[in-house]
Amino acid sequence: DEGEKFKFGFREFEVRGRDFYLNGKKIHLFINDQWPNSITEEDARKTAKLQKDLGFNAVRMDFSAKEYDSEILMRVCDEEGLLFFPNVRGVSGGSYALWANPEIRKNLEMQMRSLIYRWRNHASAVMWYLSINFLGYSWDYHPLKIADGYINPNNMNKYQTCLEAVDFLRKY
Repeated sequence: DEGEKFKFGFREFEVRGRDFYLNGKKIHLFINDQWPNSITEEDARKTAKLQKDLGFNAVRMDFSAKEYDSEILMRVCDEEGLLFFPNVRGVSGGSYALWANPEIRKNLEMQMRSLIYRWRNHASAVMWYLSINFLGYSWDYHPLKIADGYINPNNMNKYQTCLEAVDFLRKY
């Protein structure tokens, strides 16, 4: 019997207070969320190297328009040492309004779980995110701002939905 060959790696990524740590060392995240569509592995590797040359150490990606590239992108990020933040699409604008419906919520949770199971063994996948700018720009890019105690009263329902989705994701 010959098994399937594959590459793998290990990383430890954690949040302590407001700081991020990679393999026990404090790290500042410099995130880029731009990546060309319809790319080959060679193009992906060139893009990853360029991003690193420009000082980025992480990539945030919503795969909704790039689903066919996800495995290539994640493998290249694994190999090139870029941290990867995949979007699990849990509480986007359209699904937020439906989150309270038990049947639709169950489907959204199943979708989120499926995406996590699909990508969780990539060493580059260190943090999942639920949406892009759903709570407003500053909240999505600086989620630890909540620690300051500021909650925009206009976003309370969205905020509560995000907390429920985060509680669901903690299992994974």
